[in-house]
Amino acid sequence: VVQVENREDLAAYLKDRGVETGIHYPKAIHQLQAFAKNEFSKQFFPNAERIAKHGLSLPMCPTLKDEEVHRVAETVKTYFKG
Repeated sequence: VVQVENREDLAAYLKDRGVETGIHYPKAIHQLQAFAKNEFSKQFFPNAERIAKHGLSLPMCPTLKDEEVHRVAETVKTYFKG
């Protein structure tokens, strides 16, 4: 998972170049419906909320080949070079 200011832009950029991404944590745990009645649901957890807002999961699994990992990394680098 990487943290980026505008994950939707990066996700779209990567998708256009054949790199799949995911948003596995769209909300912080205390913001989930399952915890709505929990005393923590109304509190502010800035780190958890920032991660939930800016986290983007990149491809990662033991079956990725080295060249695939390098391609993902280079594509991300290209995005930030603009």
